[in-house]
Amino acid sequence: MRLVGIYGLASLLWAQTILVNGTGAGSFEGGTGCTGNSYTVDGWTIVNGTQTNRWAVNTGAGAQHGSRAIYITNNCGATPPS
Repeated sequence: MRLVGIYGLASLLWAQTILVNGTGAGSFEGGTGCTGNSYTVDGWTIVNGTQTNRWAVNTGAGAQHGSRAIYITNNCGATPPS
């Protein structure tokens, strides 16, 4: 009985839950942005305000899944923002 309990507990430790899909909804693949005080991409609302360093959604940071990532830049005028 004790052995079954240990294996049951171990299986819980290796379980995975995907909170944000790297290429699906909520992944930043559905748009780009950097300029403006706020904008929406795939259900996320990005609020930059008027500061120099801004959140950007584009290909400039090198995405791990898909082609776009979210990152901070002070150069929204570059293509892509760098």
